[in-house]
Amino acid sequence: MKEPLTLGFRPGLVILVDEVGQNIGKYLQTVMHLVDLDDVLSQCIGCIYTSEASPTGRYYEMSATMLEDSPVREDALESLIEWSLRTIQTGRRLNAIRDAGYILSDTRAQIYIVGGADVPYLASVLQMVHRRLSKVHLATNVCYMLSSFQLRQQTGPLVTPTAYASVPNPSLTNSDCEVPYWAEREIPNFCFIYEDQVFYPQQQFVSEDESYYALAEALFGLLVTGLLNTPQLQAALHINPATPNYGNVGSISSSFIVFPKTSVLSYCSARLSIALLVQWLQDLRSQLVPDGRRVEAQRCAREQVDHIQSWLDDTQPRLRERTDANIKSTKTLQFKKSLGPNLRMLELPPERAAKNTFSSVAHHYQNEQQRLLSQLRDASQKLFTVFTHQQVYHLAKRDVSLRNPWEEVVENQANSALDLYDSWNQVVTQACSEAGQRVEADLKLQVERFWSHEEYGTELAGIFIDEFLHRMSMLEHRYALLRQEHTTTYQHLLARCKDVAVDNRWFVSEKASTIINAMHGDEGASAMPTMDHRLVTADMVQSGASLRYMPEEEQTVVKHLMQRMHWCELQVPSLLNHLVIAVPCMLAFFLASLALFPLTSLMIASPLVVMSLTIVMLHCFYHWRLQRNVEVAKGDILLFYQHHYAHRCEMREDILRRLVLGPVIRRAQSIKERLDTFDDFLEHMHDTLDTHAHSLQSELFHGPSHTRDIFVANGVRLQEKQKNHLDDLFVQIQQQRRHAPVKKWHQELYDIRRELIALFHTEQQSLLELDEQEAQQRILSFINDIIVYYLSGEITDLKMMLESQDTWRETFDRAASPLYRVEEGAHNAQYVFVCANQEHMQAAAHHLPDYVYPIYLPLKNEWVLTMAFFHGGSPTSLDATVLFPYKP
Repeated sequence: MKEPLTLGFRPGLVILVDEVGQNIGKYLQTVMHLVDLDDVLSQCIGCIYTSEASPTGRYYEMSATMLEDSPVREDALESLIEWSLRTIQTGRRLNAIRDAGYILSDTRAQIYIVGGADVPYLASVLQMVHRRLSKVHLATNVCYMLSSFQLRQQTGPLVTPTAYASVPNPSLTNSDCEVPYWAEREIPNFCFIYEDQVFYPQQQFVSEDESYYALAEALFGLLVTGLLNTPQLQAALHINPATPNYGNVGSISSSFIVFPKTSVLSYCSARLSIALLVQWLQDLRSQLVPDGRRVEAQRCAREQVDHIQSWLDDTQPRLRERTDANIKSTKTLQFKKSLGPNLRMLELPPERAAKNTFSSVAHHYQNEQQRLLSQLRDASQKLFTVFTHQQVYHLAKRDVSLRNPWEEVVENQANSALDLYDSWNQVVTQACSEAGQRVEADLKLQVERFWSHEEYGTELAGIFIDEFLHRMSMLEHRYALLRQEHTTTYQHLLARCKDVAVDNRWFVSEKASTIINAMHGDEGASAMPTMDHRLVTADMVQSGASLRYMPEEEQTVVKHLMQRMHWCELQVPSLLNHLVIAVPCMLAFFLASLALFPLTSLMIASPLVVMSLTIVMLHCFYHWRLQRNVEVAKGDILLFYQHHYAHRCEMREDILRRLVLGPVIRRAQSIKERLDTFDDFLEHMHDTLDTHAHSLQSELFHGPSHTRDIFVANGVRLQEKQKNHLDDLFVQIQQQRRHAPVKKWHQELYDIRRELIALFHTEQQSLLELDEQEAQQRILSFINDIIVYYLSGEITDLKMMLESQDTWRETFDRAASPLYRVEEGAHNAQYVFVCANQEHMQAAAHHLPDYVYPIYLPLKNEWVLTMAFFHGGSPTSLDATVLFPYKP
């Protein structure tokens, strides 16, 4: 064994090019999945995917699922390269690595361009990388990781063996030279090549997956170990720009000795999930609900629907104060207090938020809903205050500049009502949406309260949901009748208004606008003249903008009611008219009194005063009665506007009731469907998990990793079928869980199931609402968190395996079999490195040959990596003219 070397982590950037690069990236994910790299290290390894067809780049942070996740950033490739280098080398990330106890051997990112050896776009990527490194003044290693599997399969050798050790002909220009002139070309520090065969010690073919995996594993080793920082490889990476020769070509062959933690975790999680589902199915098929619990579930469903009805019924006044009391009620339009849904569920404490979030968040959630309810009541108040008697008369008296103050104020108020109705509509729509979510949340809580019952939860939940749906269908029918009642009531109102509005005393149609026309029998003329002998015509009624937004029938009613008001106003005599009538009457009475009773002036004065007062009182009463008719006519107009907007609000609320109840009913129906088939759902999930477990086993022992790596558990070889196989590990974990549980509820499957159901209480969707794939992922994630407590200690120990000579003999045999062939040069590995932490290295020290370089890695790893470096020769499957472009 050579003198030990100590290396640390080094940031890295991987650029995957075209389809081959993407496939290698998938196997890089497999390696990440196998060795479970620490997240604090992964954040300093970036990955970019690009292709010639779409030369933009997508940046991912290294993980076992990176290519399936959404990219962190997408941009033009050259800009993305610079951004990526800056990102993975930020001081914050590098300090996080140091704080976690790791050593950084070099803070400069190493760059690997990965793809097929026959892809010309690799050369363009290399040029972009060099340009960006020059821009940011970063001197670092740039290497090709090339797969020539497809190239070898399709074309065989592309170049002659002399292409890498020749001297250019001085008499020829570069364009005429048949061989590359390396000083004038863009070249990487090294080209790692992976072909389709193992050529020595014994020739054998490999599959495409195995070739890609070998490259991906070597790439992972280079990224994590910082191997390029060793003096041996630094010499191999050196480039002399003046040399006519380029010999930085070779390969790295690797082999892991590893406890496959992630695979074992996934397998044991699937097996424990299967055991949980088996017990669950047995309980489901033996349930018998007592009558008392059945009645309780039905009662809870009825109470739930009763609460919903009390929140959605018309019980909330639209006006909080009696500001409507001054509107005169008549036989035409009786004042009816307008009511709407109270939505008081928004005032109640949010049980779901209070249970499942921090108290401050729950308090904020409740305050937001209460604020929304307050906004709704304010918006309703503003809308219906617009047409109150007090509000209109106050505005009419305040603005004396108007020609017709009352009528113009009403027109302005009607225009304001259009905007206020829109504001009310927005608030009530949002409030009903929140109310629907609260009702759905309450339904979810109730269902899960029954469903989580240990003995017969599913049956109880089914009884509850059946009764709930029955009551909700009755409630839907009730609101359908209420919608019809609202429409019928409003139609009756319109009919009464029409009857009053077309009275022949004041109604004048467009066909007849004079009394003369009426004498000829034309329809709709004014049959009674006014005090000043003026006629009330349709031209006297203003057609404001507010009327154009009303239906035609309502426009006609408002115009006719306005005509009626004008006619009543013209019926009221002026002061001059009163004097003209009263003075002659008083004079005639006085003269008649003198003629009949020639008395003294004192005797005449008393009856004259009485007579005058009587006449004045009669005139005042007559004036009051006519003026009251005007006020009643005005009140009818205001009441009609109120009834019209109340009806619009009612119709909108009827629609919103359906929007509240519809999703609740659909959610209840989906829950019922799941409950009715819940045992089939669990059984199918059981079968899917069983298939998943077998696929995990097959992938581990029949995948490309098995041909290169050695799997260890409990200090010995992990087998597929014989002793120490995956099922043995599961039984071992089961025993630990039962006899020495980390948490008390880990011990029994009943307790695990209860905790699982409690977990779903905190989720947005219940297990009863998830599809099978989502439910399986949630269950596996939950079980993973249990199993991971027991994957430590003896089960993950490698030391016994590392102390075996047979282990190292097999490891070195595998590492000494590169997917790389040269026509001339050495076939043996130039350097062999064994990378491990100090504990593992001590266990292996006695079995490492003299030619091995031990490298201490300060990593918290459960693996040992052997890497053999092959350098030199003339590879047979590399086209220099494609991969090494001329410098600009």
